[in-house]
This record gives sequence, structure tokens and C-alpha cells, in this order.
Amino acid sequence: MNRRGFFTGLIFAVGSGAVAFEFVSREWLAPNRAPDFRYLNEQRESLAALAEVVIPRTDTPGANDAGIVDTMIMLVTACTPLPSQRRFIEGLRRIERYCSNKYGKSLQDCNAEQQRRALQASIPTRLERGLEWRLLSNVGKSFFETLKQVVTISYCTSQVGATQALAYDLIPGALVSCRLMKPNERGWATL
Repeated sequence: MNRRGFFTGLIFAVGSGAVAFEFVSREWLAPNRAPDFRYLNEQRESLAALAEVVIPRTDTPGANDAGIVDTMIMLVTACTPLPSQRRFIEGLRRIERYCSNKYGKSLQDCNAEQQRRALQASIPTRLERGLEWRLLSNVGKSFFETLKQVVTISYCTSQVGATQALAYDLIPGALVSCRLMKPNERGWATL
């Protein structure tokens, strides 16, 4: 073997080792990192914009009408597992970068269609979901899954969501556990 081939192989081996170490330290040693809740609190407007994309205002109030951002942040910080917290915050960063690169502005400054496209870009494909489930099952739920869950819980437990979007009866009558809903009937809320 000549020196040139030896040094080429050595440089390739060292470079491959550095790249592998970087991947392992980011993905598998990440559970030791604390989530960046300061960044999450700074992104209130972005969270409000994403919540409005998930539950927009129609003939019923939207997510922003219910004022659910504080509840969303509380659910992510206090009720979400640590790996899912990290993935949620990283997903929020990715959406911000996507809007900045594609539209040249922040998420909250984009129009509704651009916000919807940015959120669609964050939804994992079927292949990605399968790989995550098999290979990275210890890294928590995806950003989009956590966002849907947090927005839905926050909206349905808010006063506006429970009383105006859902049917709410302060003093219900007899319990009917299973019945067919009538056309255009709202789902029931229990607070």
C-alpha cells in the first residue's frame, strides 16, 4: 500500500467516526438534555398561529378566540414526557426555520395559507413514522402529534370551546351512555 492510499483511508475513517459520533451524541444522548422552555415561552405568537391552523374560526370560535396558548405551554411543560417536550420544541424551531427560509418572515407574520403549508411540511410521512416507531421509539411523539393533542385538549377544556363549540349543560339530566347524534348536533363537553 502506498502512503497516499493509507492517508486517504485514514482521513476517511476519522471523518466517518466524527460524523457517527455527532449523530449518536445528538440522537441517543439527547435524553440527558433539558428542554428549552425559555424558547417555548418566547414563541407564544407562533404557537397561537399554529393553534389557529389546527382549529380555525368558522361558525364556531377558533383556537385564538379561546385564548389557549397559556394552557398549551402548561401542558407541554408539565404534562408531556421529556422526549416529546424536546421534539416539540425542536419541531417549533424547524417550522420557524422553514418559514424564514421559504417566505423570508417568521411564522406569525405569514398568511394563513403559508402557515398551513409550513405545518404540513412538519407532518411525518408514512415511511418516517414507521422508521421512528421501529428505530427511535424512545425519542417521544412527533411535533405534529403533540401539537394536535395539546391544541385539542386546551381548546375543548377552555370555557369558549366547551360552551360555544361543544354542547355543555351545567346540570345534565339522566345519563344516556350511547345514543345516535342528530345532524348538526354538537359533541358534549364535560368540565
